[in-house]
Amino acid sequence: MKTLIIEDDLSIIDLVALTFSVAWPDIQIVRTQLGKEGIELAETEVPDFIILDLGLPDMSGIEVLQEIRRFSKVPVIVLTVKKDEMDVVVALSKGADEFISKPFRQMELISRVKNVLKRSHPSEGEVYAMGNLTYYPALNKIESNGHELKLSPTENIIFLHLANQRPNYVTYRSLASAIWGDEYPGCHKAIRVLVNQLREKLASVLNQPDLILTKYGLGYYLGNG
Repeated sequence: MKTLIIEDDLSIIDLVALTFSVAWPDIQIVRTQLGKEGIELAETEVPDFIILDLGLPDMSGIEVLQEIRRFSKVPVIVLTVKKDEMDVVVALSKGADEFISKPFRQMELISRVKNVLKRSHPSEGEVYAMGNLTYYPALNKIESNGHELKLSPTENIIFLHLANQRPNYVTYRSLASAIWGDEYPGCHKAIRVLVNQLREKLASVLNQPDLILTKYGLGYYLGNG
């Protein structure tokens, strides 16, 4: 397994590297303090996951994330001292898979990485037939009338959770637990952003604008495909 750490603080890099080397003794660790170099390394080194700081000296972590998402769906875990809930929302809306604030507990970091890796490699499971839709959780995709929508790992978790509870609604808290393992400040707003992005994809690719419906003040549920 290989990871890429994009972080400007050398002490944090060393701490993260030590944490991972204890959890995964054979892990290869690639590191850089610069965003531009991080983008290049993400493409050339092909890591299994990336640790990305938002406050880099040469460019913002959000810009780095956006550039990486142009060519890769590698799991990205944002690690930052920023606590503003909007940072969480923006990072997740731009394609981050996880968000952890500094200072962090080493075991929490390991747990979050394991959860992200598990989400990005779902096990074989059943196929869901919903009207004219066919959903393949293990393949991260939905098909409808000859069209195919590929889901990100986080989108796949959201849709699978909704599919498993259909026709009942899923609460914000339940979705937060399914995606990140727990709630955190701003997670409800982040979930709304993620669900709206998924709705836009369903509408534009599969012509299904009303598949994910809102239970106002409570959560979401799946309509008829």
